[in-house]
Amino acid sequence: MYADYIGLKNSLTKDNADSAAAYAKKLIEDVDKVQMDKLNAPQHTAWMKHERFGYHAEFIKSTIKLEHQREHFISLSNHV
Repeated sequence: MYADYIGLKNSLTKDNADSAAAYAKKLIEDVDKVQMDKLNAPQHTAWMKHERFGYHAEFIKSTIKLEHQREHFISLSNHV
């Protein structure tokens, strides 16, 4: 997840909306791979507090407007 998050950040820094959307898609795939049944109770609780992470990644993936991608990246970063 970290590598894809950094790739997303770098894409936005380089004003590359298409690349940012591609990295956001990879982040969503990373989130989907988390095996919730492997998390202990405190880890599960912490993970669930950040369920909006996926929302922001999904929005970044679905637009090529850099301003909107950056707005959601700020919120996504708060959850990271």
